[in-house]
Amino acid sequence: MPRKVSDEQKRFWRDLVERQEMLVGPLGLWLSRPLLWKLLAGTARCLKPLALLLREEILKGFVVQADETPVRFLGEEPGKSSLGYLFGYAGDAEHRFLIYDFQPNRSRAGPRELLADFRGVLQTDGYVGAFCYAVVPSFQVDASEKAEPGR
Repeated sequence: MPRKVSDEQKRFWRDLVERQEMLVGPLGLWLSRPLLWKLLAGTARCLKPLALLLREEILKGFVVQADETPVRFLGEEPGKSSLGYLFGYAGDAEHRFLIYDFQPNRSRAGPRELLADFRGVLQTDGYVGAFCYAVVPSFQVDASEKAEPGR
């Protein structure tokens, strides 16, 4: 099911195209922005089935390891950056795959959507904001009421 692309995600991809322009410039290559956008969109379309398959395989496992790392991206104000997060999800020993999901903030919404169908153990560093629950086949543990925020 396609999900809505946020303004922050659009800016992330725009920044990526601008970086590609800077990388190919010193090589004496000139690629127009429309061409770079077409190449990026085509690559994303080709890789989407692979990304969905990787996600499906990771969620088949009994254990999923998850963590987030901050990334800067251009914010709404020209020339100002905002803080977003890349959430990494790794499968267990029988499902050795890794995927990343960009989110404009550290809220529960992104992980909750990605892990909606997961029925196993979620292993994290214990940050309560994003990863507030671990689901196993017979019960759900909600750590958000017991842990202190930011710990």
